[in-house]
Amino acid sequence: MHTGVLYHVSTRFTSSLTDKFLTSPRGGNPLGASQLSIGYPLGAKAKDFGRVPTGRERSFMKQWRMWTVVFLIGAIGAIWLLRSAWLVSTAQPVVINNLAAPPVPTLNANRVAQGATLYAQHCAACHGANLEGAPNWQAGPADGIYPAPPHDNSGHTWHHKDDLLIRIVTNGGDPAYKSKMPAFKASLNEDEVIAILDFMKSKWGKDEREFQWWNTAVGDQQ
Repeated sequence: MHTGVLYHVSTRFTSSLTDKFLTSPRGGNPLGASQLSIGYPLGAKAKDFGRVPTGRERSFMKQWRMWTVVFLIGAIGAIWLLRSAWLVSTAQPVVINNLAAPPVPTLNANRVAQGATLYAQHCAACHGANLEGAPNWQAGPADGIYPAPPHDNSGHTWHHKDDLLIRIVTNGGDPAYKSKMPAFKASLNEDEVIAILDFMKSKWGKDEREFQWWNTAVGDQQ
């Protein structure tokens, strides 16, 4: 369809809708409805372009924009709430060895981002930028000291409960296991340690994440 025809049809349609819904019940046109538009009055004629909108038109357009923004914000909020409710309603308990734990909690995106920064600063030099661990970490301690293990799915970090992992990061590795993991209690508080662990968890697979959560939540009940 030719562009000029489209413009003509859209202009007639916009003007008719505006006149129908924005005119007063008594037949008047207090809002100047047939002369309102986006940027220019709706259904504006060629002669209207270039003229200065009246005070009433400017006021109406300002209110129209304000309520449009309010509506959009409300709609986005409603969609977010519905999505959150749906995720909660569809979350399933984690059952291992006939023992059920609550659904895996959703990681907080801001805390994961904080943990990524802290991990890069304090952990990546030994455990790898991508949680891959030291090279040949499974080969054993050639000098009596075990290399830094990975924190991704290939490692064993996800085998352990949160409280043990927090304790190791805070107080350092156990010398009895030939670990050279330093203590970070002087440079990281508990919230920061938890943020680092959440970053690691965000990189695990579904099975690893579920097992570590199950072990943390109900592992002592076995």
